[in-house]
Amino acid sequence: MAILNTFDAAIRCGIPTAMLGQGFGPIQNPTLCKRAAEVLPRVNALFIREQRAGLPLLEKMDVSRTKIFVTGDDAIEPAFCEKRQTLGTRLGVNLRIAGYSALDEGFWKKSGTCFSGGHSNIKPVWWEFPYHSATLILMCEHWNVC
Repeated sequence: MAILNTFDAAIRCGIPTAMLGQGFGPIQNPTLCKRAAEVLPRVNALFIREQRAGLPLLEKMDVSRTKIFVTGDDAIEPAFCEKRQTLGTRLGVNLRIAGYSALDEGFWKKSGTCFSGGHSNIKPVWWEFPYHSATLILMCEHWNVC
């Protein structure tokens, strides 16, 4: 909510505003949804990562389609630049622990067994990152096992 208040203050001061690389929705909190519907239509430009959920939500909030630009996820290009020339033997699965994801730490700790499918040559390794996200790397001896 704080970021919406900051944008609202900037807009009231006549400062041009833009939101870059945004993902919108789902919004479960009615107060947050109401506040977003008050502020977002007045933002000059919204650059969103996807259109499946974000675009309908913004349109429902009466954000003019002329202010919405679908740009894609800005994390894709840096990941693509770091790719290797040959396929590896690992598979990454990102699990986000957040109120909207219905996942908790117990789930992601147990999911390593699920992802390995009981294969003894698949060794689940967790890497935790900020913002309550965790990535499971499945170490496989052979790609076709994964």
